[in-house]
Amino acid sequence: MTAQGGASGVGIEQSSTDPALRAGKGFSHFFGMNDLVEASVQTNFDTGLAPADNHSFTGTVQIQNRGPDGEIQSDFTIDFGVIGGTVQDIVDELNANLGATATASITSNGAIEISNAAGYENYNLNVSSDTSDRGGTGLTFSSMFGMGLRYPIDQSADFTVREDILASPMTMALAQVNAAGSPALNLSDNRGALDFQDLASATNSFGTLGGLPGSNVTLTEYASQILAKSGLDAARSESLQADRSALAGVLKDKLLESSGVNMDEELANLIVYQNAYNAAARVITTARDMYDVLLNIA
Repeated sequence: MTAQGGASGVGIEQSSTDPALRAGKGFSHFFGMNDLVEASVQTNFDTGLAPADNHSFTGTVQIQNRGPDGEIQSDFTIDFGVIGGTVQDIVDELNANLGATATASITSNGAIEISNAAGYENYNLNVSSDTSDRGGTGLTFSSMFGMGLRYPIDQSADFTVREDILASPMTMALAQVNAAGSPALNLSDNRGALDFQDLASATNSFGTLGGLPGSNVTLTEYASQILAKSGLDAARSESLQADRSALAGVLKDKLLESSGVNMDEELANLIVYQNAYNAAARVITTARDMYDVLLNIA
């Protein structure tokens, strides 16, 4: 959007009574018109699609349901030219191939959610091949819905504040657009800054992810949960590493007991063998002397 005239600008006001929403986001939010934080990879997979919407995909995608030890529970291909044309048809195809191990569903914000069944909690879907394309845009099924192990891992890889804001923080938009008939913006308006500050204490709904259970907490509290879990996982890893090292040491000692060489024991065995050899030699010598005596008598 480009305003006409040097003194003009474009302001987008979200209605409080009848907001335009898609996937839970306002118009400017959905299209990233005033992003403060950017990333080079997709960080949100709420598409805004409803179950009855056309998926518009062509091509195929191959999906594997893998266990924690790399075992493959199911390996299947979805051909978008063969299944039905709606998002619900994709969900139905996923459920038909996942069987009793997991259930796929479409959320109210248009994301595909996979819920593992009991006994399959540590299983994950992995996309081994994806030649799909949505309406000639080059957007694949896996990249649009974040399907596969790489997307959750990459989500927080390179969050950064916009370069122009970092270079000049005063250019950050802090005012709010006034209602029609008033000046659009007031020079001293800091309501946007106050709302931004309130985000730290606002309660948000977080889903189950990365080993953390779903909860309704503030950003500060959720950050504390992440740090606490990271510390706990690190402590568990250190404890497990020490335990496995001790076990490896015990197994090594057992192996040496079975296959190693004890010099004292081997020397004692050699002495026993030597004495046995000498005794056998004496028996043979005695028998030979007896035969010599008998032959001389004859």
